[in-house]
Amino acid sequence: MDKMLEAVKIGLSERRSLDAWLDFSLREVREGPVSYFRVKDFMSGNWLFKQCVDGELGKVVVKAVKCPPGRAYFTVEGGSMVFQRSVQKGFLYDLISVPKIEESGRVRRKRLREMGEVPQLIRDNFKIVTHLEATGKKTPVAGLLATLTPEEDLRSPLLLFLLERVWPLSHQTPEEAYRQMEAEVEQRRNPPLTTAHRRLLNAVRRVQRARLIDVHELVKAKVGEEEYLKVLHDLAEVGKISYPQVGYVKVGRGRKTTSESPEEQKPPET
Repeated sequence: MDKMLEAVKIGLSERRSLDAWLDFSLREVREGPVSYFRVKDFMSGNWLFKQCVDGELGKVVVKAVKCPPGRAYFTVEGGSMVFQRSVQKGFLYDLISVPKIEESGRVRRKRLREMGEVPQLIRDNFKIVTHLEATGKKTPVAGLLATLTPEEDLRSPLLLFLLERVWPLSHQTPEEAYRQMEAEVEQRRNPPLTTAHRRLLNAVRRVQRARLIDVHELVKAKVGEEEYLKVLHDLAEVGKISYPQVGYVKVGRGRKTTSESPEEQKPPET
């Protein structure tokens, strides 16, 4: 799968073996397993999705329960996508549709017939067939395009919701947003070091494992206690230092202990 899709972090928040929901197409209450997923999307922000599995009808409904703050995606909140059982055994199909923003600002959805209209990431990462191939039925929509995803794949329907409903609304391309995310991650890993950061690192480097009280004694003349605690936190966050045991510090990453916060590493009163 594309590295950009792998960068979307999907975590199971809650799973209910039996719950109920309203099926708007049938206008009736259905029951089945329901799962909630928290999704961290580098393109748009954080989402909460609800996934309802209707085993009897062979349907999976994905609903956006909560969207990121702001105007960009509020129209998507509460929206849902339905994945239905295909005649191709073991697969669910979804008719592809993408939003088109009119000059008035109104968002309309367009179902697609031409492969060239399908977003590149969907073409590259999902199997695409016609509605006829997905259902085996000759209908007025037989020529529309659909994706196929394995029935047991809980991640792909969430990704397709983002790719079809969310990403086309962004002012950035996926490539631009991904490069920006990579740059931010690199900056967090290797932030610019201030004089205070360098002084503390130099103090720790003098020995393989230093007592925190000794490090503080070495730098306290030039680094106040408040800044000392902040510097400890910053360097530990990016892996420049670690705490091999309570009261000690060393350069580089190490085994985490129960005491990793700077507040717990305050030097004793002198």
